Amino acid sequence: MEYDSRDFEEEQTIFSTFTYQTDLTRIAGTMYGVLKLKESDLEGTVTNSDAMIVNWKLHLSKESRGN
Repeated sequence: MEYDSRDFEEEQTIFSTFTYQTDLTRIAGTMYGVLKLKESDLEGTVTNSDAMIVNWKLHLSKESRGN
């Protein structure tokens, strides 16, 4: 998927809003099982989830942000 390899592209490609929504849904899916984790695994998973959301937000185009 071109969207998944966007970090390695020289130029920023603008994707559809649906593509960004799909990615956010995938990220939410990774967080779904957090409540079932052992406490020792919880911190790393939450940190990773937070990083994925921040990265997602940083890659939004102006058009997708609505600015």
